[in-house]
Amino acid sequence: METRRNSAAEDDLHTAPGGVHHRHELPAVAHFKLDRLLGEGGFGSVWLAHDTRLNRAVALKLPNNPDASLLHEAQTAARLRHPHIVSIYEVGIEQGQVYIASEYIEGTTLRDELMQQVIGVTRSVDLMYTIAQAAHHAHQQGVVHRDMKPGNVMVDGQGQPFIMDFGIAKSMTDDETISSEGQIVGTVAYMAPEQAAGKNARTDHRADIYSMGVILFELLTGHRPFRGTVQGILYQKNNNDPPSPCSLVPNLPRDLETICLKCLEREPDKRYQTAQDLADELERVRQNVPILARPVSRVEKLWRWCLRNPMLASSTAAILLLVTCFATVGWYLWGVAEHNRSLTRKTLYRAHMVLASNAYAAGDFEALDAALQPYALPGNGALRDFAWYYFQHARQPVSRTLHLGGPITNVSVSRDGRLVAASQFNEPTVQVWSVEDGRPMRELAVSGRRCVALAFSAVGNRLLTAANNGTIRIWNPQA
Repeated sequence: METRRNSAAEDDLHTAPGGVHHRHELPAVAHFKLDRLLGEGGFGSVWLAHDTRLNRAVALKLPNNPDASLLHEAQTAARLRHPHIVSIYEVGIEQGQVYIASEYIEGTTLRDELMQQVIGVTRSVDLMYTIAQAAHHAHQQGVVHRDMKPGNVMVDGQGQPFIMDFGIAKSMTDDETISSEGQIVGTVAYMAPEQAAGKNARTDHRADIYSMGVILFELLTGHRPFRGTVQGILYQKNNNDPPSPCSLVPNLPRDLETICLKCLEREPDKRYQTAQDLADELERVRQNVPILARPVSRVEKLWRWCLRNPMLASSTAAILLLVTCFATVGWYLWGVAEHNRSLTRKTLYRAHMVLASNAYAAGDFEALDAALQPYALPGNGALRDFAWYYFQHARQPVSRTLHLGGPITNVSVSRDGRLVAASQFNEPTVQVWSVEDGRPMRELAVSGRRCVALAFSAVGNRLLTAANNGTIRIWNPQA
């Protein structure tokens, strides 16, 4: 048989090696005969005892230093009757020793089960559904647990959970919550932020819903949402959002993540308002129907961060405002520069079209080409208008323009179209040009004072020149 451990001091309970339990000096308390020690810690001890009046086994708690409210809260919790809440049978004082006799569950704690094996998603949902319904029953009776955690949940041999220590856990574990060295002893990790902050006026049944959210988180992921020293956990609870369960278990259903994070809301008003609401959501998951809760949006997460960090949020907003102002001014100045650049290009284009018009009127096709050429490039296509296309069309018949520098009296083109020969008025020379690239090839001197006629032969590209003195010469201009 598994021994039952008292959850309120689950990290402080001790048993003797080899399963031998030491006995207190008192062999019996009231009508309860002590059988064996189940566990002990700073709060006191828990014994398996025999009720001699009713002939039944009970778990008997013997607090060391109970305060005045312990009996009252235990008596209040004793009213609870639910199949998944460990019942309190009797509360009393015998020879100055306070005792609390409760139902004995043969099994192990949920904490022990978590340490021994991985609990699947389906079983986790089933466990939390039963726990939430039991908690709702207690809340309806005005009883708040205030110390719900896996160590306060017993699991019997059939795998059914039972909540222990309702109404007395808080009183019995005040000293066990935070040690003087600031080490984690279990309870702080499951406390709601308002409870951990000592805001007792705001601590109600919704603190239990937060604790159940921590338990659900641990069942689903194998980890608590906040870990570290006591001081570190308290800071995280009040300043940080819990991590996404799906970031730890990627294949976890999103609806379970949403339920878990809603339970872990920092503000009680944003959690499920009753444990029954939580149970109903878990039942929807079990039935594969949509849940009512919705994930927190990115905008709302950002807004919450700003509310938690007003100074940092203000500084960030000021920096973003300055960056935005600089970006806006820069964009405006860039727009002005682009506008001026466009005006300059249009003005330059109009100037080139004026030059093109003058060149066309003077028959200077070389100057016309120079004026049109910049706007034939792909990057300047947007500037072309009717004037450019008109002059471009007008110059197309002209293949090559050659300048001899004076009036021309004779001109001839070779039969293959590759050479052109020309002579000027009263000049005793003939110029031969390459049509392909427009460069001068040769200068031929006639015998007289001027060339009066010239012509290329039908074959062989021979050039014939006639001078004013009656001399005819045949030339090979390519020699």
